[in-house]
Amino acid sequence: MPGKFNGLTDSEWELLRRLLPDEKNATGRPPSEARSVLNTIFYLLITGCRWCDVPVGKKWAKKSSAHRRLGKWQKC
Repeated sequence: MPGKFNGLTDSEWELLRRLLPDEKNATGRPPSEARSVLNTIFYLLITGCRWCDVPVGKKWAKKSSAHRRLGKWQKC
């Protein structure tokens, strides 16, 4: 059953941010904020939507950025 997700609270983010690897690009654009990437990934998992249906806004990452970062995190 799909649920509803409005993003990580500040306390949830504080618990999770210490577990994530640092993202630093030597060249190119700076990486998306890890919190917005996690918000997007959790939104997909909780609501059951498709990648093309992720919300747009300040607290959400672009679907391509979230998908790319998820792949990097899976390889760690």
